[in-house]
Amino acid sequence: AVPWLQVENDRKALSHLSANFYGLTEMNMTVIGVTGTNGKTTVASLLQTIIQQEEECGLVGTLGKAVDGEKEKTGLTTPESVEIAEFMHRLSTRGCRYLVMEVSSVALELDRVASVPFTQAVFTNFSGDHLDFHGDLESYFQAKRKLFQALPSEGTAVVNLDDPRGKKLAGELQGRVITYGFDPGADVHPLDHSLDLSGIRGRIHTPAGTLHLQSPLLGRTNLSNLLAAVASAVDLSLPRSQVEQ
Repeated sequence: AVPWLQVENDRKALSHLSANFYGLTEMNMTVIGVTGTNGKTTVASLLQTIIQQEEECGLVGTLGKAVDGEKEKTGLTTPESVEIAEFMHRLSTRGCRYLVMEVSSVALELDRVASVPFTQAVFTNFSGDHLDFHGDLESYFQAKRKLFQALPSEGTAVVNLDDPRGKKLAGELQGRVITYGFDPGADVHPLDHSLDLSGIRGRIHTPAGTLHLQSPLLGRTNLSNLLAAVASAVDLSLPRSQVEQ
């Protein structure tokens, strides 16, 4: 007496069912997906910190699911589609309008986020990883690329111009792209900066004007992560004071 359907791709079907059951397309939520070999956790955490100064913001990633100080373990960087949809529903019912999510290549390949309505996608960098799953570097990159191909026409790709694969990706995408990096041709780049044991300081060129940056994080890699977060925040039209803090 129970109806059933046979589908070609059960994981993609599950993602669509989860989205319909929890009403993801009806939510007025800005969803930022962060992908890349390294830096996802740092960039996602920085973005959540920036947004949370003024608005409640959910987070899904390596450290679990979190909102307003409440944390839950997930076991996966990007959980299964049902778990993602249920968490988004909970965020929506409490009036949360932002979600930052780490998106792994495995999750993209297995369609865990096939029905997540992303507003923005951030590309950090690319190097060899998960080759036991993907088989080769090109397949791994194509999995990452799916996040950007899934963006709506009004969505934005935030891409690291210092990374060769990032530069390639930025040149291929048809929609809105904002680039970041140490390359002076990037939309968001340092005008000057200093790195020492006390942290990172500098002036950052952005499409919204020059921002002053000060952070206790250390090193050039973390400056790149900060540039990614700044580029994302500027594209989201967050107030200058909120980004600089």
